[in-house]
Amino acid sequence: MIHAAWRFAVVLAAVPVAVPATLLWAHMHAPPPPERGSVDGYAYQTGRQASWLDLARHRDGYDLRIRFSEGWRQAQLGDVKLDIFDASGKDVFTLRDAGPNTDVQLPAGSYRILAQAGRNAITGSAVLAPGRTVRVRMHWAHEPVAG
Repeated sequence: MIHAAWRFAVVLAAVPVAVPATLLWAHMHAPPPPERGSVDGYAYQTGRQASWLDLARHRDGYDLRIRFSEGWRQAQLGDVKLDIFDASGKDVFTLRDAGPNTDVQLPAGSYRILAQAGRNAITGSAVLAPGRTVRVRMHWAHEPVAG
């Protein structure tokens, strides 16, 4: 039988080994940070659902929020080619690899949204007004066919 004092020492010796392994696992499985940038003077941020908290902290100023999903489970969909056209048909914003959650800062106006995943494209629209956020959900009913 192990003496109580030795049992305590064995437990303490195991703790320092377990903590770094746990921290290493958490670091390896942490979501990638959202991508932030600007296209033709329009700010954007894009990222996966796992980075939702980081995206939410920086949402002020973005008046268009787009979510891409696919299939009956509505799984998040990334690597979407995103084009946004103004009312005159001019392409004002293009992002080649938009994540499942994409926020864009655009001036007030009417916009047509074209999203392409693989060879499948879908369209949407948004009317932006000052001080108001518009949410657009773009959903592919089936998994997009690779391009």
